[in-house]
Amino acid sequence: MQKRTSLESILLILLMCLTVILFSTWGYQSVIFLLSTIFNVQTDSTVFTVFVGLLGMIAGASAFTGSVLWWIGRLTAFSWIKYGSIVFMIKNIFDIINEVAVFRMMHETSVISAYDIQELARILGGQLFQFVFWVFVLSYFNYLLKQKLAEMPKPISEIKQ
Repeated sequence: MQKRTSLESILLILLMCLTVILFSTWGYQSVIFLLSTIFNVQTDSTVFTVFVGLLGMIAGASAFTGSVLWWIGRLTAFSWIKYGSIVFMIKNIFDIINEVAVFRMMHETSVISAYDIQELARILGGQLFQFVFWVFVLSYFNYLLKQKLAEMPKPISEIKQ
């Protein structure tokens, strides 16, 4: 049985659940845009939404795979977690750009109130929080990987006599 800290176990379970939710959410957002384009219905989605959605689905699948592989003890899992975290960070940057674009699109002909600005700030703050979360995930698993590699026995050729 693997020795793992409580934080590591909680984070892995959180990642497994979160990545499935994010994968389905971003897949849904992409489908909304595609259907609204096909049926010529205006929504608050942009072409950027599809791009961000694809990034979210790729990142979600990668981070989920990495979490499962880490849970069963495969050190190669870090590559999957790293890739998923980096793609999620890129997605969050594009999400911020998209949120501002959608905000401008939705308020093109109306007066922008202080409440509207506060709502946009709340949404952008959420994106920044997610960005920092993925930085933490990447840093934490990098730290754990270094620890696990340091604990591994060295090959005989590296042992000095």
